[in-house]
Order: sequence, then C-alpha cells, then structure tokens
Amino acid sequence: MKSKKTLKDKKRVAASTTVYIAVIVVLIIIAAIGFGLYATKSVSPVTSTTTSVSTTTVPTTVPTTVTSTSTTTTTVPATTVTTTQTSTVTALPPNDEILLNDSGTIYNNTVITQHYTANYACENTSSVQSLFMGLPGQEAQSTDCEVGAGVIPSGTLPLFVLTPAYAGLSIFGYAPLGATPEGFPTFTYNGTSHVVLTNCPGMGAENPALMCVDHPFLLYSPYFTAVEQHLGIDNGLNVTLSNGQTVHADEGVLFTPAHTHLIAQSTGNTSIGWYLVVVLVMDPNIMPNPITGQCQEVVPSNLTDPTANCLTNVTSLEHAMTTYDSAVIAANSNNPIWQTLNDAFHVGGLQVIVPGVSSPADLMNTSNTNVVLYFSTPNIYPPDPI
Repeated sequence: MKSKKTLKDKKRVAASTTVYIAVIVVLIIIAAIGFGLYATKSVSPVTSTTTSVSTTTVPTTVPTTVTSTSTTTTTVPATTVTTTQTSTVTALPPNDEILLNDSGTIYNNTVITQHYTANYACENTSSVQSLFMGLPGQEAQSTDCEVGAGVIPSGTLPLFVLTPAYAGLSIFGYAPLGATPEGFPTFTYNGTSHVVLTNCPGMGAENPALMCVDHPFLLYSPYFTAVEQHLGIDNGLNVTLSNGQTVHADEGVLFTPAHTHLIAQSTGNTSIGWYLVVVLVMDPNIMPNPITGQCQEVVPSNLTDPTANCLTNVTSLEHAMTTYDSAVIAANSNNPIWQTLNDAFHVGGLQVIVPGVSSPADLMNTSNTNVVLYFSTPNIYPPDPI
C-alpha cells in the first residue's frame, strides 16, 4: 500500500493547448452545432433582439434554482437576427461543504460517504511503466495505472466508476476541451448546455478545490490511444505541470476522467481495498446526480421510461449493459469517444459500455483496470436518501 498523500502534496497537471489544437477544432464544430444562430432577412430596417435565459441549480443540502433572463435590443438595417441560448448550469457547493478526505458513492439507491484511508495502488504494472518515463514527481507515480489490464487483489470489492463518456473529451477536466474550471464535464444537446456533476472531477482541472484525493492524475489506456488516433493525434500529448514545466506523455496517456462511484456492498467504518471497474455511460438519461442520486430525461428516448436504468444500483447497471436507447445515438453523433468505440465494436445505442466486460454475468467478478482505492463507507452524507 502506498503512503497517503494529502491534496496539497499532489501537483496539478494541465494539457498543453498547442498539442490539443486538433481536438479543440473538433469541439468547436460540436459547439457550433449545439449553439446555432437562427437568422431571417427582411426588406426594410428592423429590430434585432437577443434573448439569453440561464438556469442555475445549486446542489447544496437543499437544492435551489435561480433563473435570470436578459434581453438586448438593437436596430440593424434590413436584417432580423434572433439568438436564443438556454443553458442549465449546475453550480458547485460552497467550499466549506467540501470534505477533502471524503467523496460520495452510490449504494443501493442511496448516496453515502466514501472516506479515503490510504493512497491508491496500481498492481502488476510492468506493461506500461515505460510510457511515463518523462514525468517527474507525483505524475511519475501514475506510471503504474492502466485501464485495460484487469486486476482483482485478494480481499477487495468492486468499485464501479461511472464515467459520463457522452460528454466527450470534456470528461478529462481540461477547460479548452469544454470542462468547467473545477474539472466537471459539460454536455450540450438541442441548444442546452449542462454541467455534469460527478463525485470526482477530471484531473485536468484548473481548480483543485473539489478534486478527489488518493486518485492517480494520469492513466494509460489503449482506448485513449484509439480516440487520439481517431482525432489524428498519433504521437501522444504534452502535459504542463503546476510549476510550468512541460513534459511529453506518450500515446494513450491522459488525465483520469471525471466519474461517479457505485458500489454493490457497504463496509461501514471498515476500510478495505476496492478494485476499479470503468463504466462508460453513453446515455445521459441514466447518469445519476451525485448529490441527489436521481436521473432525469435529458435527451428524447424511444424507451417507455428513459430513466428506468438510472445507475443507482448494480441491477440497473447490468440491465443498461444490454439496453439500446435512441437517446444514445442522438446524444453522441458528434462525440469522438462514441465514434471511436462504434467504429471498433459497433456499440450502437447501448446505454453503457464496460470495456473488456461483455456480459452482465461477468460484471461482479471481472476488472478492467489495475487500480485499487482504499476507503470505508460510513452511511453518512449531506443529502437525504433517494
């Protein structure tokens, strides 16, 4: 077991803007589709009206909503341009509500506490160590960590890592890729932009205030490599450390993505090791809010109940592995992560993808990472049960 390091001991990393040019171009195209302008022309001078509506949901102990509307009117010759942009932004809790050694986890339809007791460990790591040789300090400790090499140490239980992959490259927490400064992903559909709250933001975040402790900053995955190659990036990326030093991360090495935790068993105040199973959530309608544990229909669906498989228990996760939803196609048509996986594995409209695990029968006894976290699960957390 590695010795625990506090959040202050860990260096921050961010991706070099120049290396991400190809990726950002893709995101600009996606954003242009999501935030289109509607223009009509007339034969005489008319009035141009711009209406902006924003809704902010604040996930404190008692969620509140603040709605503001602003209208700007100007006169332009011979053209009427009306721009309407509606955005739903979920704000962050005040800093005094953040517990640095804790995060939430979802267990049996209830949000409980995940209390970290030691730093992460990555097992059987020789296959990937050479990819991180240029990274100093804390980042070098991530040399051991891989998505794609399943390891289940003795005495551990599964921790399902729900990653909102439908939010595209913003899941890595890097602001130029669409994430918030705190590292939370964003997802845009039909002109509405959503901040996707998760238990742990992406490790490329500018602001470490909400960062989960005892997590690796960087991971290697052949799935990351495939996405990079899909975008025309075939020589890895540069990462810039908090001290301003820029080093090269080889192909397939990226920030640990934003994610929410799901467990099948609680250990109370007893701390154990938990092996990670990455779950790529492709359907935004079943990604639970980590504060309330609830799901809402974000994208229209052909299913009678679009949120029936809300990922608040393992049974729902098993069902989602074999459930197809038209919302997945609608939500991901411009998403390079989904495009890459669909080209390789023909995943279509599957609600979730668990890399390396094709059958729900194998979900509870198969890992797809070599990462182990150490924590207890005392049944306390600010929100009420679902």
